[in-house]
Order: sequence, then C-alpha cells, then structure tokens
Amino acid sequence: MIMHNLPLENKPITSKRAGGWPTVASVLFGVVGVIFALLWPTVRNLQHSTGFPIQWPFVSFILLLLGSATWLLVKARKRHSRRSLVMTIGVTLVVGLLLFESTIYLAHERVIFMQPKLSENGREYVKNVFQNVEEISIETNDQIALKGWIIRNAIEDKAPLMIYFAGNNDNVPPIFLTQLTGLNIAFVNYRGYGLSEGTPSEFKIKEDSLTFYDTLVQNEHVDNGQIIIAGRSLGSGVATYLASNRAAKAVILISPYDSMSRVVHDMLPMYPQVLSNTHFDSYRLAPAISAPVLSFIAEQDTTVIPERSESLLKQWAGDKHTVYVPGANHNSIMSYPIIVEETIKFLDGVLARN
Repeated sequence: MIMHNLPLENKPITSKRAGGWPTVASVLFGVVGVIFALLWPTVRNLQHSTGFPIQWPFVSFILLLLGSATWLLVKARKRHSRRSLVMTIGVTLVVGLLLFESTIYLAHERVIFMQPKLSENGREYVKNVFQNVEEISIETNDQIALKGWIIRNAIEDKAPLMIYFAGNNDNVPPIFLTQLTGLNIAFVNYRGYGLSEGTPSEFKIKEDSLTFYDTLVQNEHVDNGQIIIAGRSLGSGVATYLASNRAAKAVILISPYDSMSRVVHDMLPMYPQVLSNTHFDSYRLAPAISAPVLSFIAEQDTTVIPERSESLLKQWAGDKHTVYVPGANHNSIMSYPIIVEETIKFLDGVLARN
C-alpha cells in the first residue's frame, strides 16, 4: 500500500494563553474596583460631613469597574478552567486588599496632617477679622520656627490666655474667637502648616505644644493662673496632651476623640488599628486631668462619631460639661451660635473662681 505524503495545511499554532489580555485587563479593573469599594465607608462619611453629593457617583464608578472586570472575565472564560477562574478572582481580591492596605499605610498620616499653607489672602483675612492681632514666631528645641498670632481681646494689662489648637485642615484662627472678650488667645500653626517650618508628626506636635505653653506663659501680659487650653478635632488630642502635662484652669474641646487610631478605623474599617502610626490616645491621659472640661459634640458627626467623644469624657477626671449640637456635622459645628454662647458661659464661671 503506497502512502502519499500529503502537504500539511499551514495553520498557526495556537495556545490556550493566546488572547489572554481579557484576563489581565479583568484583574486590573477588578483590583482598582476592590480598592475603591474598600474606600466606600470613607466616602459615605465624607458626604455626611461635607454635604457634597459624592456618594452615588462613587458607587457608579465602582460598579463600572467591577462590571468591566466581570465582562472581561466572561469574555475569557472559554480559555480557562473553572479552577483558573477561581484563582483569577482570588488573586484580584488579594492584590486589591494588599494595595489598599499599603496605600492607606503610606498616605494616612498625610490625610491626618493636611498641612495647608497660608496665602497672602489668608494673612490679610486674619488682620481684617481680628481687630487687635499680632503675628508671633516661636522657636522649637530643634530650631524650627512656628508661626501664628496672639489675638488681644482683653483690655487689661494682664489677662487670661487661651491656647487654641486647630483641626487638621485649619491654618487660621476660627472666627468665633472674636467674640471671646476678656482674654487673649494664642493660635500657633503646627509644623508644616501655614507659615510654620518643618514636617508634622504626633511626637513633634506634642513636644511643640509644651514649647508653646512654656514660651507664652512667660509673657508679662499673661495671667499664669488663668490658662485655658482649647482644641478642635485633631487639636483636641494636642490640647488633652498639653493639659495632662501643664497646669490649666480649664479645657475646651470641640469634636474630641478618645483615640485618633480609632477614628481612622471608624472611617476605614478594613484598615487595622495596629498599622496606624498616629495614635493620640487621649483616653489614656484623661484620668489624670483634673481641670474642668467643656466639650462640644456634633450629633451628625460621621468623622469623629459621638461615641468617640463620649468614650474620652467617661475617662476625664475633672468636672465635665457636654453640649450636643443638633443637626451639626464635623465641619458645620463651628458655625453654630451655641459654640460661642456656651463657651462664654463656661469661661465666665471658670475664670470667676479663685
């Protein structure tokens, strides 16, 4: 039997991996979708705190990413076994989670310390809003110049002093301070904020607060026995630290928290507290503070939830006066007249005592 060598048809050799781009693309879209999905609680909180309608556009973007990833995976399904599809989905979820944790670890301190710079317009704003204000500069132990202002609301030659610590995105004194007559107010920007030099960290800011105090009380116009320490949000942790290390007639806290790492965890539930570099564990210091405290809590606050404030105040050793502000959120609380009214009432009572 004669066998003829028939010419083989010249066909390209294919591989099951050919056309694997849909799989790669599905993983990329899926990873980004997972990262943004893990940020969902933070975006929801931001919408409640700011009032900006960002929640549903964000959800739509997540659905678009995950929908695209699913479509691409379906497109590539014929080239994969069920096992490889499961592995692809698993890799997507694990890589997304690891990238999320890594990104938050690297970026969360930059979010806590936002370091807004002071423009010339901001400088003029302070001069125009506060009638009798003086720019000051305080040098730290490591030769960093910290800039701020003394607001002279008192007509007496020697008057009580309030040292005010701002929130994480503030670099000018809040306008409600104009109405606190009878005392002088010191507002000094943290490292990296306003015109201050340096880079902020929890340790450095705490040390700087002691320098503020020790420098300011030496001023001949300050009544050393009438020092008020005040702070808002981030600044409440600084104020609590200072009050635990120096004498204070009273403390005023706006949107205070028991621990900054717990606040971060509330906003990012998938981010472990143990990975936080910034703690401000005020609840550990509160039991040693005998000074009376006035605290303001925004009932609609989703950044520093009321439970965080209440947890701190339960530990506070001194007399406590707590004011809940109905309808207020983390950002709007400062605009409510009750802040001024209750502060004046509290200070009138505290400063009248010997």
